[in-house]
Amino acid sequence: MLLGLVVVGSLPAQAMRNLDVPSMVACSMGFDAARGTLVLTGPDGVYELRQGAWRRLPGRPPSAQFAAFATAAPQRWLALESTNGQPRLWRGDALQWEELAVAGGPGLPRYAAFDSSRNEIVTFGGYDPAQPIGTWTFDQTWVFDGVAWQRRLPTTVPPAGGYGALVYDAVRQRTVLAQGQIGGLLQTWEWDGSAWSAIATAAAPPTRSGASIAFDQSRGRTLLVGGNDANGPLADCWEYDGTTWQQVASLPGAARSFAAIAHDPGLGGILVLGGFDGTFELQDAWLWDGLAWTPGPAFGPAPTATYGGTVAIEPTGPSGAGVLYFGGGNPTRFPTYSSETWRWDGSAWAQLPAPGLVLMPTFPAPLGSGLQGALLWSQQAAMHLLFGYTIAEQSYNVPVVGYPHSMSTWNGSAWSPTPVSSLPPVRRFAALAVDTARNEAVLFGGTPATGALLSDTWVFDGSQWLQRTPAASPSARSGHTMAYDAGRNRTVLFGGYDSQGTCSDTWEWNGSSWTQVATAHLPPQGSATFDAIRQRVLLLADPVSLPAGTAAAWTYDGVDWSGVVDTGPALGGRALGTFGQDVLVEQAGRLYAYRFGDARVEAFGTACSADAALLTTNRLPELGAADFTVELSHAPGSSIALVVGAVGVLPVPVPVLGCTLLVDSTQAVVLLATDARGRAGAVVPVPNLVALLSVELGFQGATFAPLAPQGIALTRGVRARLGR
Repeated sequence: MLLGLVVVGSLPAQAMRNLDVPSMVACSMGFDAARGTLVLTGPDGVYELRQGAWRRLPGRPPSAQFAAFATAAPQRWLALESTNGQPRLWRGDALQWEELAVAGGPGLPRYAAFDSSRNEIVTFGGYDPAQPIGTWTFDQTWVFDGVAWQRRLPTTVPPAGGYGALVYDAVRQRTVLAQGQIGGLLQTWEWDGSAWSAIATAAAPPTRSGASIAFDQSRGRTLLVGGNDANGPLADCWEYDGTTWQQVASLPGAARSFAAIAHDPGLGGILVLGGFDGTFELQDAWLWDGLAWTPGPAFGPAPTATYGGTVAIEPTGPSGAGVLYFGGGNPTRFPTYSSETWRWDGSAWAQLPAPGLVLMPTFPAPLGSGLQGALLWSQQAAMHLLFGYTIAEQSYNVPVVGYPHSMSTWNGSAWSPTPVSSLPPVRRFAALAVDTARNEAVLFGGTPATGALLSDTWVFDGSQWLQRTPAASPSARSGHTMAYDAGRNRTVLFGGYDSQGTCSDTWEWNGSSWTQVATAHLPPQGSATFDAIRQRVLLLADPVSLPAGTAAAWTYDGVDWSGVVDTGPALGGRALGTFGQDVLVEQAGRLYAYRFGDARVEAFGTACSADAALLTTNRLPELGAADFTVELSHAPGSSIALVVGAVGVLPVPVPVLGCTLLVDSTQAVVLLATDARGRAGAVVPVPNLVALLSVELGFQGATFAPLAPQGIALTRGVRARLGR
């Protein structure tokens, strides 16, 4: 067995990883015929649907939606985005992404689809960066053939500036554009690779923006779902057969726009996932088989709020430790707020009835029960919520409103009012940490509803708030971070913003006085917590304020701050504290783990021919993962292949058969049979042994390939570091 060999691991590493439900914001979905799976990409990473369940793939995409899937070599997957009005193209797979050096192109295209018969991306319309934002002035047609952008100049073109959708009809080998002006009907156009033709249909859907569209190759039908008209989101659905549009059963559940959509032959229909209902992000999934809608495989429920909620780790109770999430809103429909209570038990979210919560006085309509800037914390085996803060978003023409504070306590099943004789003045952007040695919650600073920034210190002992008046204290500020160092019995405060600008000072509270610590190094602004595993205060940098080349995570030992290497990109969000072996982080209503001994997979080296197979993995090599599989795709169908595995990789590559051997072939070789699609997999179970943390395995594949020097091509290499 490969894992039975004597191993020497590299240094442990840390990285962020999404733990719960991925965000459904700005995601896109497509079917990868070579892998036989649906692939979803979005801000949280890449997910693959196999055997009825979603799993996060190791690769992380660029900040772009998929314009189209191109699964035939050499394109793999293609993503299209625009920066400063110029297109950027990315090529990726399950492990890695690279930007293609392509000059020129269509600016910011309005629509894009992948023409699989001609192996090219087709775009139409677009935004002229010289015009005001939202002015879609182009009626240009561009194609990308895998090498360069080419503008097509047909005699007849669809009108510019319409709303609709674009999709490729693989049966009739036409790209279908349905667009029009809001208040009218969609006009149907088809692109045959060289010319546009207007299609006179007997019926047509009403025009909408943000509609989702996909082609069902097994039925030869295009399905258009939802979108927005002048009155809001829609739930109606329409099919196009190449001649006319026909309305079919409406989407169950909420009306929506900007949902992810794709046809999956294995599911036997078109899957619609997530989207916006006009207020909140959706998490449901629905499958259309041509006759009816049925529930599809989804990620499970999650908090609807993605902005401004308050969250904290619960103390260990009869059901174990969990995470409580309350309130918040959604930036797509600010300032609508939620008063929902959710709990995460370590594997899934559940919405709680949460009876007994006494809210502040009702905000003027339509603000509802907004709790912007509320604080939630665990103290003395209870969860306390302090709220009544302010709404102050002038860009939305919302007035500044201050309310007296109120407090509620969560006992594990219900909220109840917390009787207190006095409360700190109303504020937001304050910081709070819990001093477990003294059983006190420590509150400092913040922004009041009116007037100057605050520099007051308050403690809550479990029954009452008391103001402390130390001789020295940090300057008045807001947006700072605080964490209690349980190893040193000190509350640590860092950063924030005062009347002079950004603060980079560090202070410690010992229960009675503040002391400034002159550190040699200054971390960026961020969110701090105590890492009980490493016994250090951990600060995770805010990506907005992170200078280039600066570490994304920092630790504080009471003397100085130290940047942590090998942390991956900065995530932002709020560091919540230690949960199991991880530090939990919340961002936009989603949970992430800052992990020690992180499992990683990366590709290295290059394949020796254009028709070489693609080597990837089905998941991260986490300890205890019995189904970790090294996978081949894009190989000859119904043939044989080899996968070589070893501990580590060769320090010096070895020439073999006109190719380059990257992995020691004497340790483990597995002979595999590919299926009709050219896929095969070698299962490498990972024992749940801490001694294997950070052990690195190397893999490389070999298949028949006509373009290879000796008719056999070696794939690129894959490094897999075992971890959590």
